[in-house]
Amino acid sequence: MNTTAVLKKIESFLKGEINAEDFSYDFPVTYSFYAKRLDLENPAFSQLMEEEMKALCRAYDPFDYYHMEVEKIHSEAAFTEAVRAVYEKAKTL
Repeated sequence: MNTTAVLKKIESFLKGEINAEDFSYDFPVTYSFYAKRLDLENPAFSQLMEEEMKALCRAYDPFDYYHMEVEKIHSEAAFTEAVRAVYEKAKTL
């Protein structure tokens, strides 16, 4: 059930219901709400969200606001494809 809620949040982004910038800020908050229950319900899924999806959200910086010397994703298309790849992995867990 918690897994489904998190997947629906990702799906809403992939369907274009949430823009990339909003998703990159909102997803970590959504995931945090479910994190403890996901750790118990589906540890592999939880780990994927924690390690890969949250990292993608942190990396998305379309306007290069922070000018930090870390690897960032500037393109919405690249961000969407990376999210889609993690989503496809997540659906199998």
